Parts: sequence; structure tokens; C-alpha cells
Amino acid sequence: MVIEAEVDFIPHGSAGDILGTCAIPLSAWCRRAVRLSGAEGSGIVLRFADEIRFVAGSGFPWYDVPPIAPEESLFSSVFTSRRSVVCADVDCDPSIASRLEAQVIGIGAFVACPLENAESFLGALVVHRKIATDWDPEQIRRLEGFSDALSLFMSGALQCRHFRMPGLRSVSSTRVALSPIARSAVTQAVFTEAGMIAKYSFPVLVLGERGTGKGVLAEHIHSLSGRAGPFVSVNCAALPPDTIEDALFGHKKGAFTGALSDRAGHVEAADRGTLFLDEIGDLPWGAQAKLLRLVERNEIQRLGEDTVRRVDVRIVAATNRIVSPSDANRVLREDLYDRLAGHLLTMPPLRQRREDLEALIDVFLHRTTVDLHRPVAGFTIEARDALLKHEWPGNIRELENVLRGACLRTRIGEAVRIDALRIDAARGGTGEEPPKPLPPAETQSNRPRNVTEADLRAAFERHGGNISRIAAELHVTRQTVQRRLRTMGLR
Repeated sequence: MVIEAEVDFIPHGSAGDILGTCAIPLSAWCRRAVRLSGAEGSGIVLRFADEIRFVAGSGFPWYDVPPIAPEESLFSSVFTSRRSVVCADVDCDPSIASRLEAQVIGIGAFVACPLENAESFLGALVVHRKIATDWDPEQIRRLEGFSDALSLFMSGALQCRHFRMPGLRSVSSTRVALSPIARSAVTQAVFTEAGMIAKYSFPVLVLGERGTGKGVLAEHIHSLSGRAGPFVSVNCAALPPDTIEDALFGHKKGAFTGALSDRAGHVEAADRGTLFLDEIGDLPWGAQAKLLRLVERNEIQRLGEDTVRRVDVRIVAATNRIVSPSDANRVLREDLYDRLAGHLLTMPPLRQRREDLEALIDVFLHRTTVDLHRPVAGFTIEARDALLKHEWPGNIRELENVLRGACLRTRIGEAVRIDALRIDAARGGTGEEPPKPLPPAETQSNRPRNVTEADLRAAFERHGGNISRIAAELHVTRQTVQRRLRTMGLR
């Protein structure tokens, strides 16, 4: 098994060569262990398929220690008992005084704490001194708690596939970063239903607030569909209005100025796979009309081309806006809605998924500490309570932002405190609803809005000339606002 990682071993010819490079996080944990225990050096030893290796260290040349068979290691008793081992004087036991680590490093006394979780044994955190010495029980207690935090960190990093260590006995090969987290009953119901319809080709429309994981659900459907093609995700809200057709369907050489060669669009890129149209409600109604042919007959035409191309694409669309045909403020054409809603799924907001929240907090903390190279030792009780009580109106996206900021404001190796979170914990448990989504920002072509000069001037003054906010309030396009303002001499 190969697990992507921050520690990548490169074999060399002599023992004096550096065996490999260790990423900042593991070295940082070692430095913190030295400060906690009052030791002179600290290292992390991991158990591979048939040997033990130092993969990080502080205060000693850990890279000079060659791989050792588990039964011949100075720390073999940790691997067999999976309990902390305290040695005040290595020389008192000739059987261990002659061990290779003691000779190479010059260890006189050491403490080794196991690194493990409920599923697997990873290795040991070792601190040592050069001369024989008694270890303070309080220092040992702190070190054991610290090794538990390190175990949690490494397990999460392995699950998020941030380690590449051939042969390492890891907790799992599961890609948590891509796997849906569905521990609450409401989320399990959604993913179970998604699994039941995944193998069929009819379109799926996913509803839900921003940041609830609609994209994860769409990718989950694709992963279970058995379709041979790729999963292509398109953020419709990010497509410039004048390039939407080109982006989706492509163009023929010479179709417009700058079209120097034929180019396929996102639809053709998703052939035999899944096309995920995120925030489809942000598409202008004119662009929505051009999707009908694709949804109805799986046919497209590139810009400037007469040829009709057939594609085999499964469409999954998502929006956080109103889509009901009976609602006057709907953002989807009725004919497109009828065809997209072959099956409707709704992702619940995070405030309704408390069991998911607990797992997401741990997974995102691990991912963030690895990405930022800032390992932290979990949360204080107060901080975790604040996270669990918060209503999360921004859903998963807000959670990720809060945890990223908290890691940056927390010292390496310490627990995240409540003041590092910078969230309003007092909101927790109030049951307050999140802010309502903004009204649609695009004009619906078959229901034009008559905007008077007085309306436009008043909106211009209210929003300080901000085109996007004016357009959203008046339900017109940004281009319409800009054109009218130029006519009025305000631009």
C-alpha cells in the first residue's frame, strides 16, 4: 500500500547519508516533546512491514540510525506490549545497552510512548537523555497525553492520505478527504437514496444551502454510477455571461474573433461520465434554454458549427435558490426544471447534522494541520463545546474557515482554545435560521422587470454605486445596470 505523505524516504549507500527528509509537522512535534519532558532529544519511530525506522527527530542525528528489525530494537518492548516503557539507566540491562540505537545515539535513559489508535499500531514517540536519570512522573504523564495527541494527528493525516511511506502499517487506505461523512440519520438517508439511483442515467437535481456538500454528493453519485468517463464540475456562477455557451459546448475555429482552433466544451469533456452543474440557478434564462437540447436528447452544437454532436452525459445539477415552478421568484425555467428534476435530493444544513459535525471537526482539523504544517493537540473542552453548539449558518465552508484560522492562531503542539476559534458560541442551540438567500441576480427573459430611472438612482445611492448589489436588488443583469447608468451619466 502506498499512502501519500510528507515524509518520503530516499535510500542511500552509507549510514552517514540522510535516509530521508521529514516534513515540518513531525519535527515540530519532536521539539515540543523535548520541551515537555526536559529531555535532550526526541524522535518518532514507525513500524514498517519488516523493520523499524526513525522518521523524525530533534536534538540528535536520528537520520544516522539505520533501519532495525523490530525484535532487535531498543524499543521492542513498546511494540510488543503497546504500553509506555520508562528506562532510567540503559547500562543496568546489558541486553538493551548493546542495542544499535543506544550505541549510535548514545542513549543513557529514555521514555517511549506508543503511537496507536483503535485500529492500528503505528510506532512510538521516544525522548531520551545521554546520562542515566530518573524521570519525573508528572513529565511522563504529560508525555503520554502528548503522544495520544500525536497519535490522533498522525491517524488523521494517514486517513487524509498525506503520508507516502511504502510498507507502513497504517490505519486505513480509505480516502477520507473524498469520502462522504454521513453519520447522522438525515445524511445517511440522502446518501442511501443517492446510491439507489446512481446507476441510472436520468438527471438529478440537488438542493440545499451553500456549503452543505452538494458537490460531494454529486461526486458520490458518479463514483457509484459505474460510468467510465470523468466527473466534470462546472461552477455556473463563475461563468461570464458572454462565454457561457462557449464554455459549455465549445466552438469551431473561426466562430468568433480569437477562435484560432476547434475547442471542446465542458459537456464533451464529460462524455461517458458525469457533468455537475453547480449553482445552475445563477445561469441566465437564455443560457438555460440552450441546455434543454442537451438534457432532452443528449445533443449539442459547438459555436459556429452546423454538425450536431451526440454525447453520453449524466447531468447532476445543484442550486441553493428557489426552483419550484409555482414560485414567482424561481430561478429555473419551468421546462428545464421539469427535465432536470428526474430525481430531487436535498442536502440538509450542518445544524441538522450534529453527528456529522463531530466527525467533520476532527477530519478538517487533521487536514488543516497537515496542509498548514501546524500540528495542534486537538481542542480544549470549552473550544469543542463551542464548535458543537454553534449553528453554522455558513455550513461546512464556514467550519473549514474557522478551523483554518484557529490553527494559525494556536501554538504548534498545543490544544486549540476557545478564543482562537473566533466564533459566536452564544448562538449555539438557539435554533436561529440562517440568512435567507439573496434574490436571483439575473433577469428572467420572459418576465422582464421595468426599472425606472428613479429606482435606479435610489439603488445607486443606497449601494454606493456597487453594480452587483444594484443588479441583485432590481433583479436585472450587471450589464443592464451599467448600460442604464451610462445613459444617465452616472458612469
